[in-house]
Amino acid sequence: MTFLFFFYPLTFILNAGIHTTNKPKDKIELRENCITRSAFALSVEAYKNGTTIDLFVENYTGQVEIFILQSPIYHIVEINEAGYVSIDISQLSVGRIYILRIVIDNKEFEGTFER
Repeated sequence: MTFLFFFYPLTFILNAGIHTTNKPKDKIELRENCITRSAFALSVEAYKNGTTIDLFVENYTGQVEIFILQSPIYHIVEINEAGYVSIDISQLSVGRIYILRIVIDNKEFEGTFER
């Protein structure tokens, strides 16, 4: 009997965690705008996740600039090998299309998203 008592709460906690992490994310397709290519394998991905933009950078150490054109949103962050940045976009007008620009060294990545 006590086995079932301890098993039930554990199952409930595991199921609760599974349901809270299934938020819809829309991947923002980024295109690279640069003249020179580098030897390192930089990885940049961005997702619109409700009222945030989630940015993932891998294989890079240094400064990353993040702009949302047509808005006052601008951030500079430091990345050490890999990093994650979440940007609040709740103040942007709903229904408009925005351009996300990410600048890393001499590379620019751009993609569009709708708020």
